Amino acid sequence: MSEPKMPDDAAVVDRIEDGRHAVLLVGEAEVELVVDVTLLPEGTAEGDWLRLGLTADPERTAQRRSAVEERLERIRRTRGGGRFG
Repeated sequence: MSEPKMPDDAAVVDRIEDGRHAVLLVGEAEVELVVDVTLLPEGTAEGDWLRLGLTADPERTAQRRSAVEERLERIRRTRGGGRFG
C-alpha cells in the first residue's frame, strides 16, 4: 500500500533553525518554505503538520497601489511629465 500524498494546502515542520526560523515542507512536492517562528501556531514543533491558507487583503492592496501611484505622479511632475523627462 502506498503512502498517502500530502495535500497542497498542508505542510510539515521539517526543522526549526536558530529558534527563529521554521523550514516547512509544503505540498506533495515538499517545497521548502522558511517562515519566522512567530507566524506558527503556539506550541508548534518539528514534525507537526499545518494547514496552509492565504487570505486576500484588498484594503491593504488598494492602499499600497494608491501610495505607489502618488509617488509616480510626483516623479512625473518633477521630471516634466515626459517618459524619459
